[in-house]
Amino acid sequence: MMIYRLLSTLALCSVSAVAFQVKRNNPLCYHGQALGKCQQSIRDTIMDPTISRDLDSFKSWTKENGVLLADGLDLSSSPDGDWFISLSKPINEAQVLMTIPKELRLSSTTIRDELGSDVGKAVEYLQSKKLDEQSHQFYLWIRILQEYEKGEASKWHGWMKSLPRTFNSAVSMDEEELECLPPFAWSLAKMVRLHHEAFLEAIKMIAEGVLSDETKADKEVLLWAFNVVFTRCWGKEDFDDKNRHDLVPMGDMFNHGDPPNTFIDYDEDTDECHIILKEDADPSTPLKLSYGHSRVPSKFLSIFGFVDESQTEIFCQMLVTNPTKKHVEIGYDTDKMLFDTRDGTIADAIFDVTLYSILEQVPELQEKFYRAHVDKDKETKGYLRQQYHLETCIMIKNHIDSSLKIFEDVLQKCVNLNPVEHPRLETIYKHNLFFHQTFHKAQGTINAMTKEEMMIRKERENSVAAS
Repeated sequence: MMIYRLLSTLALCSVSAVAFQVKRNNPLCYHGQALGKCQQSIRDTIMDPTISRDLDSFKSWTKENGVLLADGLDLSSSPDGDWFISLSKPINEAQVLMTIPKELRLSSTTIRDELGSDVGKAVEYLQSKKLDEQSHQFYLWIRILQEYEKGEASKWHGWMKSLPRTFNSAVSMDEEELECLPPFAWSLAKMVRLHHEAFLEAIKMIAEGVLSDETKADKEVLLWAFNVVFTRCWGKEDFDDKNRHDLVPMGDMFNHGDPPNTFIDYDEDTDECHIILKEDADPSTPLKLSYGHSRVPSKFLSIFGFVDESQTEIFCQMLVTNPTKKHVEIGYDTDKMLFDTRDGTIADAIFDVTLYSILEQVPELQEKFYRAHVDKDKETKGYLRQQYHLETCIMIKNHIDSSLKIFEDVLQKCVNLNPVEHPRLETIYKHNLFFHQTFHKAQGTINAMTKEEMMIRKERENSVAAS
């Protein structure tokens, strides 16, 4: 059962409007503190990067709130501060690793129903920006901010103070870091940043009392909450509402892996969330969930702020101007137009889409190639591919050569900047290097194919001349 975390991925109790009037004492803060002073204390607890995430307190919080773990399952931390789900003993396939009660889950549909018309204008604004699908992350974002304002009075405070203080996602990058991204990654990063900007506009339109003016004006808090939602929420294809997204404390501690060895299932009777093991595992086995976007590393970087170097195939980044349905049918798809990261193998779909584009100059041949592909006419399709194989190879080679030059340029940009002043450079450099290494292998493949085809053409020409 597939799950996906979004760009990609709080409380179920409502918040009284009176509690967040800016010029009144906040009853959720102690000893009559002013809201500003109270919020500074909350900031120190959950956002100060100099304060370590508290692993033991979080584990105690999950136990107190009914999270059940299989015998041998635990939450551990690595020397670099990353948290991950681990095993201390072998566990068999199909066993429930973790159960999170419904009451602890933060579901966008529930929050939407609770907020109602208070966020109506804001959601209409997002829809006007063609961000209908992101409205459910917006509901989660608002609830995270509400729970942030509650501080220690929030049911989810134990979870919130366990969350990362800093992020490497696109919305957290500074302008110089953005300039170190190659064009495809840069465009994805800008898209995520545009979503963030739309949220910042939309929050100005929510009803008075939903959030304090102080919170709505605090760009650092708004950014932190945005990152929490988009790096940790998930959706499922079989949700009744296809746009629904959930934040599931403790379940969100699983790291990404493709293929995953765990999956998510919701109990039909209790609506509890179960994380289930897909195959036998022992203490040496990393436990992973899939975050989706499996063949587009730049999406992982833009949304989640990490690079998955374990991917065996990645999108070749060849883009078609004004693609049609026929392009998609031919193979224009990020899951089909792939370079193998291990040996540089070039997927057939890349050759098909490239040839289809070349044949735009001869519409009758383009249609003939399309029909042969759709009808699975291997003979006709093979003939056309062979006839234009050299031209196809040269176009692919040009794409790879120009891409490698770009990767070299952005790698150098990373080297020229100070990593202390730009803390996301290491991750960006790793992303760029991963692409450079993969494209270099693909370059070897296409160079060999081009050379071979040129020799065949030359021999053919010599044969014709001799006759």
